[in-house]
Formats: sequence, C-alpha cells, structure tokens
Amino acid sequence: MIKYLLHIKHKIPFLWDISNTINDIIFMMFYESRIKNSISKVLKSIPESTFSFRTIEKTDIDRLYTFFQQQEKSAFDYFKPHSFDKNTLEKLLKSHSFFMFGVFNMENQIVGYFFLRCFINRKAFRGKIVDKAYQGQGLAKKMGYILSDICWKSNFRLFATISKNNTASISSSKAVNQIQVVKELPDNYIYIEYSQKNNTCC
Repeated sequence: MIKYLLHIKHKIPFLWDISNTINDIIFMMFYESRIKNSISKVLKSIPESTFSFRTIEKTDIDRLYTFFQQQEKSAFDYFKPHSFDKNTLEKLLKSHSFFMFGVFNMENQIVGYFFLRCFINRKAFRGKIVDKAYQGQGLAKKMGYILSDICWKSNFRLFATISKNNTASISSSKAVNQIQVVKELPDNYIYIEYSQKNNTCC
C-alpha cells in the first residue's frame, strides 16, 4: 500500500491533493481535537532549556522559509516530505491533519523543524530536520520523543520512510523507539513502524 501511495504522491499529484482534502475534512471531524490536546500536553511537559519546542504559527512562516533556504543542498538528500516554498508552507499550516513544529533558539530563530502527517486510519508519519550548526546537541532525539509521545497519547500508530543510507536518522530513531521494518521500498528505502520504549522524554 505505501508503495502505491508514494507513487500517487510523486507521479499523480492531483489525485494526492484530492485524497489529502478528503482525509483533512474527515480528520478534522473526528481526530483533530484529540491530536491538538496531546500536542498541548506534550509541549507543556518539556523542561525549560536554551531551546524552545512549539507549534509553527502563521508569524513563523517567514522564519521557516528562511530556515529551509539556509540549509545545504545535502540536507535534502533524505528529507523531501513536501515543497519548501512559502505557498506550500502556508497551505500546510492551514491543514487539519498536518502538524508543524519548530525548534527555536534564544534569538527566536528556527534551528529545527519536525512534523506529523496524520490519516483517518489513525496512522501518522513523522519527519524531522536539524540545522547543521545545531546537530549533535540532542535536538533530533527530543523531536523524536515529542512526536512519539503525541501519537501514544492520541492512540495513533507512528510510521516513517527512511533511506538505509541515512544512518544518522536510523540511529536517532533507535535511540527513542523500538523500530520494526514493515516493508522494503524502492531506492533503498524502508517503511518502518515505531513502538514505545520504556524511557521518557528529554
């Protein structure tokens, strides 16, 4: 199934847009408030530090666009969940089933971005990226905890597609969750499901 969904997303974009619209409407009716309540609880539970983790708001779109523009080309070798132009970012922000988060430094600059794309079958897909200058500080791990905790509290299953060549992402995932390979995908990618470990966030 995931192989066909990826084919539709990349090869038949108008069908992907239609299915997204239908999913968005149904998700808003039945699940949006559940996810938002979990987001609020999880973000409030994060200990204070030099970085803040919060949802992306309309006033953050310019910052988020700048963040993507400043990343090296290689940063997108394995991170292509959506386009990074302002129109796309604004459209995603209005979605009822796509939840965007940022990591902000003390100057209120975005130094990390992460998201949940949710579906009406109570499955969610995650993604995350950290600015190169801020890697190695545990931010990706904290982002992973946050996304996982939101899903567990909402009774959603959590998935991702990861390149086997992206060893850093795989290691970060294993540090936070148990992972199970659901399916081998083309181009050396794997479709994985995350399950809970007996540890706590941050």
